[in-house]
Amino acid sequence: MKKITIVLFILLLTSCQEVVNNDDIKINTKKTITSSWNIEPEPETKENKFLWAWYYRKTDGIYYFDDKIKNADRDSFELLNNPIWSEYGVDKENAFGFWNHLKWADLDSFKVTSFRYAVDKNNVYCFWEKLEWADTNSFKNNDIWDTYALDKNNVYFNCDVISWADVNSFEVIKWWEWVAKDKNNIYCWYEKINSIDRDSYTEFYIESWKRGKILSQYSKDKNNVYYWCSYIIEEADPDSFEIINPFFAKDKNNVYKYNKILEWIDPNNYTIEELEKIEY
Repeated sequence: MKKITIVLFILLLTSCQEVVNNDDIKINTKKTITSSWNIEPEPETKENKFLWAWYYRKTDGIYYFDDKIKNADRDSFELLNNPIWSEYGVDKENAFGFWNHLKWADLDSFKVTSFRYAVDKNNVYCFWEKLEWADTNSFKNNDIWDTYALDKNNVYFNCDVISWADVNSFEVIKWWEWVAKDKNNIYCWYEKINSIDRDSYTEFYIESWKRGKILSQYSKDKNNVYYWCSYIIEEADPDSFEIINPFFAKDKNNVYKYNKILEWIDPNNYTIEELEKIEY
């Protein structure tokens, strides 16, 4: 579990704010990665070769951190790459998911679809488990970081079924916050948020000179303003609430940094320079 926590923490730190449709993702399978963005590997020798994301090829086998991966063939092992990264790998006889042997996998049809998921002709895999209830032929990831996925029968979050979600109308709103919606509900992670009014729910956008319109961390419905998914800013006025920049917002009564009121700032008389000096 410690290893999973480290991997998911790195994943969140590298998140960006663009929703990518699964149809736009070009999967490049069976490609060995020999470099990384921020990880400084140990010096490579014939006995110690860094592969990717804490994987090493050593003289007596393949290692994840200091743990030798059972059943992995040293010479034929390679990691499979999706557009971000993957911790799935194959050798000449077996497939592996997050350092575990996938004993059910069909090697000829096995492919990575995202960080968390892989498929073959028989099964869908999440981390190192097969999803017994998933339909292989219709399964797809809803975005590049696979916070949500779906098939013809179910919507999935973090390997679990969101049993009350409507597959046909389900769509991701903000994948880095894990916010989604269908015709009936707004979802934060796998929970439907009953406090949110589905019909009046809207997102706030930020104008970026480099990337155009991007979603902010704020949203609202007819009753409330929300910060980071479902946190209600009790004092905020939905009708007059607006975004100042990625860090600040205001309404007729207050200026906000993130979800905090800047009580000493007049919403009708301030400068950006004044706001940017605020440290908390």
